[in-house]
Amino acid sequence: MPCLRIKECAGRHFFFKREDNPEDDAYYRFEKWLASIYNKIVTVYAETWEKTVSQQRQALQELSAPLLPIFDNISVMPLVGTIDTDRARQIMESLLVGVVKHRSEVVLIDITGVPIVDTMVAHHIIQAAEAVRLVGSKPMLVGIRPEIAQTIVNLGINLEQLITTNTLQKGMERALALTNREIAQKEG
Repeated sequence: MPCLRIKECAGRHFFFKREDNPEDDAYYRFEKWLASIYNKIVTVYAETWEKTVSQQRQALQELSAPLLPIFDNISVMPLVGTIDTDRARQIMESLLVGVVKHRSEVVLIDITGVPIVDTMVAHHIIQAAEAVRLVGSKPMLVGIRPEIAQTIVNLGINLEQLITTNTLQKGMERALALTNREIAQKEG
């Protein structure tokens, strides 16, 4: 019968004798047992990893598009970072659920923290504003920087149906006026 050299240790060679029937071979059984343990470890690790990533993704999505009620009937959705298709869907859902939940008459969509507004991002923002209008609220797009304004004009996007301001502060003043309120200085 042939011998199989397994390991050399301190100048000595260790041999296992192979059996004619592989199922009777200790090396074969050990290798089979080790492979099954390895497969279980890899499977559990992969499932745990996928679950962790999924939980992190869900937590980030929940935090990535909050609708914040600022005053009675006025809410703000601050957007920060890049917007892809999945995030745009999350923004739309959060926006619509929040508008109904908070009974918002005016919603300010603040894009101050969005670094790039391309065709896709502009399209998603316009869709979100239209959806807000359809549920009975007035959408406002605030935080429009000069480079974003130029991009929107170059893309030929029509914002006539949407109130726009360059800062959140100006947007808040307009929102208060739309709800028949104003900021007054306290005397004394």
